[in-house]
Amino acid sequence: MGAVLDTDPASTSLNHQVLSLALPALGALIAEPLFVLADSAMVGHLGAVSLAGLSLASTILTTTVGLFVFLAYATTATTARLFGATGCGWRSCWGWGREHSSEWVPLGSLR
Repeated sequence: MGAVLDTDPASTSLNHQVLSLALPALGALIAEPLFVLADSAMVGHLGAVSLAGLSLASTILTTTVGLFVFLAYATTATTARLFGATGCGWRSCWGWGREHSSEWVPLGSLR
C-alpha cells in the first residue's frame, strides 16, 4: 500500500509551521557538538597535551549542556500548554503583575 498524502490546506499550513519551528531547534542542538569538533580539529595540531585539555573541557561542556537542556524543553512545553489551555497571557495566567515581570530572566524579555 502506498502512503496517502494529506492535501488539506489547513494541515499543510500546520506542517509548515511545525517545520519552521523544528529546523531552528535542530540547528541549535547540532551547533554545540560541531563547535567541539571544530575546536578538536584546530587544537589537534598543537599537540597531545593541548588536545587532552580540550578533551576534558569539551566533555564538561557537553555534559553540562546535556544536563541542562531539559530547562529549555520543559519550560517551552509547560508555557505552551498553559497558554493554550487557558488562552490568557503569561502574566495573568501566573498571577504576575507588571512589577514582577523582570524577576525571572527568561520571561523578562516578554514584556
